[in-house]
Amino acid sequence: MARSKEENAAIREKVELLMREGFEEDQATAIAFRMFRDGELKIDRRQARPQRPQRQQQRLPSQAQKAQNAMRQANLANSIYQLFKLVMKK
Repeated sequence: MARSKEENAAIREKVELLMREGFEEDQATAIAFRMFRDGELKIDRRQARPQRPQRQQQRLPSQAQKAQNAMRQANLANSIYQLFKLVMKK
């Protein structure tokens, strides 16, 4: 069974605490996972970090979007032309 985000956070915090107490990373990790397996870790399921809301992409009015697409096409055409000129010099 996969661990939840809260369980992973509790294990990670325990590993960090044990490392601050002087245990090496491998040993701290083993201790934390053993504690999790045996149910000795306190997992606070109420304090799950709120997820950031995803940014919504702002939609341009159709006329502005058409102008932006036209500019992109012009820039692309110019880039292709510049490459063509560079190749033809040789």
